[in-house]
Amino acid sequence: MCTVLLGHCSEKDHEPPRGLQLILGTKSNPHLVDTLVMANLGYWQMKVSPGVWYLQLAPGRSSELYAFREGGDGSQEKHLSKLITINDLRGKVVHLEVVKKKGMEHEKLLISSDDDNNSQRKVSSCYIGL
Repeated sequence: MCTVLLGHCSEKDHEPPRGLQLILGTKSNPHLVDTLVMANLGYWQMKVSPGVWYLQLAPGRSSELYAFREGGDGSQEKHLSKLITINDLRGKVVHLEVVKKKGMEHEKLLISSDDDNNSQRKVSSCYIGL
């Protein structure tokens, strides 16, 4: 039997981190289910069964740039995973707050095709100029 784990993800003073990849699993198998944070209000959802789960940022760009922020008391305590307990079939709503890691504050999570095309043109012009 399955239920839905859903939530919203935010980054203080910024738009929701659209495209942020989240994975859910156990200690022994950390990637059983995955999802992306959507642009609209940072919405995300996963289909899960009751149990104890670990929610993490997916390896790659998401975990390179971001960490989970814990505590609403102004502390900047950062974590790489979040323990989620599903006790019943009613589902669960989880609010996640993420922060960019030190030195990554100006990095973009998603690279637009325009940015990619511009970098391709720069490389091409280097070879043409030889």
